[in-house]
Amino acid sequence: AATLLTGFVVLIGAAAAGERARVYEAAVLKTLGATRGRILASFALRSALMGAAAGGVAIVAGGLAGWAVMVFVMETSYRFEPISALAIVAGGVIATLGAGLAFALRPLAARPAQVLRSAE
Repeated sequence: AATLLTGFVVLIGAAAAGERARVYEAAVLKTLGATRGRILASFALRSALMGAAAGGVAIVAGGLAGWAVMVFVMETSYRFEPISALAIVAGGVIATLGAGLAFALRPLAARPAQVLRSAE
């Protein structure tokens, strides 16, 4: 439980860390004519892909580490449980998506002219 909680906190922190870049990106996209919905969809897609990529790495690393411990340390057979692994990854994707969308509200509300003037 502690590992899962730490993983979710790291994913949420990663979503919060890029807020300044998302403000600038949203301002540029608004200037080019993108709608708020399209910008929000691009932020959501980015968040979902980030969560899925982190989950994929976690499955591979955790599976290999679990196999090594079971075979070499405990000297027993190893069986991978894909359903629980995918459920945990889905939870991570949902948490990352929720955090990404929560942190997308400020970039969507920013006025493009102010953001682009202050970028220089």
